[in-house]
Amino acid sequence: MSNEFTAHYISMREYDVNTGAWEDSDTTHYVLPSTGKVDIMVTSKLNGCTFGIGSDADGSRRVSHLRPPTRLGDKEACLKLDAGTRIGFFGGKLDVGVMSSTGQNGTVIGRRINGNWKYYAQRYQILASAVGINDGVNLY
Repeated sequence: MSNEFTAHYISMREYDVNTGAWEDSDTTHYVLPSTGKVDIMVTSKLNGCTFGIGSDADGSRRVSHLRPPTRLGDKEACLKLDAGTRIGFFGGKLDVGVMSSTGQNGTVIGRRINGNWKYYAQRYQILASAVGINDGVNLY
């Protein structure tokens, strides 16, 4: 049996080209608190997504996990993704933006230490032989 733990889960949000808005726009950006019982944050797999980390607000951080719009050209999709990520942050300022690709996947993990959030990415690539290459990186 695995040990259970509680974490802030940052789910991925998509841009709906039919409505011209990000799905569930009220929760597209999520505030990680500087206090409380839960001091771990995780995302689902990033495969072409961007994970945004906003400015520090007394230890609290606003984060987002957005996937580029489908059915748009590459340039337009990139512009929508950048604007969608930035709009949820004060003055559109990101401290860090982490982008993935369909070839370089990842998962972002956050840990609150003494009231401040630190972020780590586990990056991986699945080869045609179904063998994975893992690489960890300290983000921020």
